[in-house]
Amino acid sequence: MAPDSQKWKEYRIRAHQQRKLWLAHHRSKGLKVAQSVADFLKREYGVTRVMLFGSMVLGNIREESDIDLAVWGLPQRQYFKAWAAVNDIRRDFPVDLIDINDASEILLEHIENGWEL
Repeated sequence: MAPDSQKWKEYRIRAHQQRKLWLAHHRSKGLKVAQSVADFLKREYGVTRVMLFGSMVLGNIREESDIDLAVWGLPQRQYFKAWAAVNDIRRDFPVDLIDINDASEILLEHIENGWEL
């Protein structure tokens, strides 16, 4: 292997390791944000249950990953207000807020494999 090829290989290995570390940190931060959003929704909107699902649970996050939350007990008339409040407060992670009553059967399967917050 030529010296330049070896340096390139070492660079790629280091870059891959740094990316893995960054994504692990990003996920850890996302999990904390998800918990704070769940607490906010329970306190401010009377939500009775919150489930985190999707890439944050599965661990296959990317830079652009959002936080997927399913909620129980959110009055329908409050949905858009709650969604806007959450996404206004937490601009570092977009939040996809799913009212459990509007979830499809396929989505319900993913939600059931999530984590309760």
